[in-house]
Amino acid sequence: MPPNRTAKPYRGPAERSRYLIQVEHLAGWKDHSSYPDEQAMEEAYRRLILGSTDFLYRMLDLEADTPEVRQWHKHRRHQSFLARLEPQPSPAFLKRINAAMARGSQVDITYQDIEENITERRIQPQAWVQDDLFAALCHLRDGERHFRVHRMIDCRIV
Repeated sequence: MPPNRTAKPYRGPAERSRYLIQVEHLAGWKDHSSYPDEQAMEEAYRRLILGSTDFLYRMLDLEADTPEVRQWHKHRRHQSFLARLEPQPSPAFLKRINAAMARGSQVDITYQDIEENITERRIQPQAWVQDDLFAALCHLRDGERHFRVHRMIDCRIV
C-alpha cells in the first residue's frame, strides 16, 4: 500500500473516521484528511499524488496494526493529553527562573513530566529555548535537561 495521507482537514477525534491520509512535513507526518471509507480515501490519494510532486502522502487504515498506525494513535493520545492540560506557565515561576538565570542561582522545583510522573529536582537554569521551555543543569539526572515552566508544580530559588 502506498504512503498514507488525507485530502481534507482533520477535525479531531469527534470526527475521526477509519481512513486517513497524511502529508509529510519537516516535523514529520501531519494529518491531511479523513474519509468514511477506503474507496474515498484511495480516490483522494490518487488526486493528491497526481497533482503534486512537492509532497509525500500516505494512507492509513486506523484499525490496522502497523507501526505507522500505532505511532498515530500514540501521537493522538499525547495531543489529547496536552489539550486537557491547557498549559499556562505561572508568571511567578517565570520571574523566578529569570532571576535564577541572571544570578546563576540554583532552583528547587517540583516537576510533573509528560507521563504525569512527579519529581523533586535541584536545577541551575541556563537559557531559554522557547517561551515556556528552558535548559538547565539538573542535579537529579547529572546533566543538562529541558524543562517547561507550565509543568512546574513548585519553584523556589535556593
